[in-house]
Amino acid sequence: MEQVARCTDALIMAIRQSEDYRRYVEAERAVHKDPELKKRIDEYRMRAYELQGSLEGIFEGSEALLQEFGSLHRHPLAAEYLDAESSVCRLLRMTVEQLSTGVAVELPQKND
Repeated sequence: MEQVARCTDALIMAIRQSEDYRRYVEAERAVHKDPELKKRIDEYRMRAYELQGSLEGIFEGSEALLQEFGSLHRHPLAAEYLDAESSVCRLLRMTVEQLSTGVAVELPQKND
């Protein structure tokens, strides 16, 4: 367990030192200087998260979310923040997928 903890700490440090993460931290700092923009971004992110977990009204919600995304993306600071956040999420997702694949634990499959 101790070796895994040390390696995990090293992985966290490597992620924090990555260009993707540093770009995200810089964009986050800049967004925090504009509370109104931060609020808009956070509201957009919450709606996107809620829509991912719901099947009700997914088409209508997707359309509205795309319009809101376009509106936010016209603001350079919001666009940079959302892009940087997306890059970090892809990095984390890839890392988790590699861990899951490399440490094979058989999980039951749902029968349809």
